[in-house]
Amino acid sequence: MFHSKFAENLINIALEAGADSAEVYLSEKTETEITVANSRPESVNIKTDNGFGLRILVESKLGFYSSNKFEELGVVENVRQLVKASRFHTPDPYNYIPDPQIQTLSGINEVFDPTIIRIPLTEKIEKAIEIEETGRSFDDRIQGFIWLQYGDMTERYRIINSAGLDVNSAGSICYGFGYCYATDHDSSQTGRYARAYGRFDQFDSELIGQQAARYALRSLGAKTFDGAVMTAMLPPETGIHLMHALFSMIEADSIQKGKSPFRKKLGKKIASSPVTIIDDGTLPGGLSTRPYDSEGIPCSRTVVVENGVLKNYLYDSYTARKGRTHSTGNASRSGYHDRPHIQPTNFYLEAGSQSPSEIMKNISRGILITELSGLHAGINLATADFSVPAKGILIENGELGSPVENISISGNLFDFLNNITDIGNDLSWEPIDGMIGTPTFVVEELKIVGKK
Repeated sequence: MFHSKFAENLINIALEAGADSAEVYLSEKTETEITVANSRPESVNIKTDNGFGLRILVESKLGFYSSNKFEELGVVENVRQLVKASRFHTPDPYNYIPDPQIQTLSGINEVFDPTIIRIPLTEKIEKAIEIEETGRSFDDRIQGFIWLQYGDMTERYRIINSAGLDVNSAGSICYGFGYCYATDHDSSQTGRYARAYGRFDQFDSELIGQQAARYALRSLGAKTFDGAVMTAMLPPETGIHLMHALFSMIEADSIQKGKSPFRKKLGKKIASSPVTIIDDGTLPGGLSTRPYDSEGIPCSRTVVVENGVLKNYLYDSYTARKGRTHSTGNASRSGYHDRPHIQPTNFYLEAGSQSPSEIMKNISRGILITELSGLHAGINLATADFSVPAKGILIENGELGSPVENISISGNLFDFLNNITDIGNDLSWEPIDGMIGTPTFVVEELKIVGKK
């Protein structure tokens, strides 16, 4: 497995050609994507992608080469040319190939289901069709699915470098996504739901289909709303996307490039006291739990925000060296052909103790934000200002009332975080880059922009 001898030879060739240090990332990856329409497969894509990526350093100048051909004779000259060409690259003192840190290992168990590769394609297509059928049969008003997908991915990787590092890891995920629509008289509404699992035998197509149907049905009859500044309740399906946007503002690369409004905020209060945000690559059962990140750095649990105070940014080895600190184990690669970059592991808002229904009972007048759209275009990552189209359901005297549409939520993310007052116990996850999780939470004085 993994052509270890081949990798060691590549490193030796690079060093003999003049590289100061070298690293080989070996990856075996499979991916399946299936979309279904009208109980028939619409598209089926299966990809097996095995290969290696070679990083070298020559006088602080970084060179990179990748290939899916494990033919030593064919790559020897390419590696030599890479070393030669790298001498003309721009030097950067923060370029770094990490030393081994094996002593910090603590028996982390990643979630990996090797059977996903062996499951017949017909069985995976059936899972996708079941999402559609369970959604359609849930209620006569469900007319169909706009988009429906089953997907899975497995990856095993090994990292060997000239400093003596030799580690390996693996991970698997399968996921379903349903985006359906319902009609009732003159009203038509959509509902979306996504769920990820680490093992194929855990995949619950019925849950995905029915939950998408529930979300479409609950918005039927939605009216326009004048708008107001009011208490808002955000369930995981909307809060997760705001949390994902927050990650891109507190990772070290955006901080060091001066692109984030969270720069120079370390140690300062940036959210209300109930808010604790964690990135945990060691989380038991987490779908992004790994013993090592994509540079071979042991994954860790990093408290990013503790009781409202910004405690840490998230780093790979490059940004850590630049910031004169240590990597938090957040280096990631989409495959062997990708260089490391910073991504979440299991990044989440810590849950509270109350159920969402208990929290709602305390809201005399508010709104449940059921859907956000165009978040990437609607949030300014430099200023943290946002204006995002949304749908919702009014909350009246602690209970759900009328659905509303053609609204948007507007404000600044700092005010938003500082106005979080209650956090539920229903922590849920979606696979966006890494795994992003939030429970239901309440934000006071959120500006809801409506339209008469």
